[in-house]
Amino acid sequence: MNNVGAVNQSINVRELARPVINKTFGNNTVILGGAPITLTITVTNPNPVALPAFSITDVFSQLGGQPIIRVAAAHTGTSSCTAGTPATFNPVAGASSVSASGGTVAATVAVVANQTNAAYDTGLQANTIDRTIQFSNGLGIVPASNAEADIRARSPLAIGKLFANAFLSNSQADRFTITLTNSGNSSL
Repeated sequence: MNNVGAVNQSINVRELARPVINKTFGNNTVILGGAPITLTITVTNPNPVALPAFSITDVFSQLGGQPIIRVAAAHTGTSSCTAGTPATFNPVAGASSVSASGGTVAATVAVVANQTNAAYDTGLQANTIDRTIQFSNGLGIVPASNAEADIRARSPLAIGKLFANAFLSNSQADRFTITLTNSGNSSL
């Protein structure tokens, strides 16, 4: 039997919301030779459907051609999710980047200072996950913004100098004290 006359069908297509990527450091200062800090990367999918074949990579900030942080030797990389399957997340000790793929993710890993670029302190450096280059998924949805957190690497050695007197007269003698401080976990 054939249809007679015009047939119409309406379809409403609902746009998917953009995923949100975020990253944080447990502390924004990490000391060379000091205790590790925690890096957390979170991907939030506000949609009622999964993000198939998603992948996210965090390449650590560099100064002088070398990363200022790296994955700790005794790291505890974990991946969890609130719904669905946790992402594959296997950080490598000493690596200058981490990646997760697969399910949904809230990934944590311990990181340590790698170098300070021959300075006492690197200053705060933006550590960014680029939403278009370092994040992808099977639906092609791009997050609204990059994930960014500031981090600094600091030398464990600090030097201070203090004079006994605030003022001196001509030919007056004085003494001063030089203090060396090690804020790392090992001897210098």
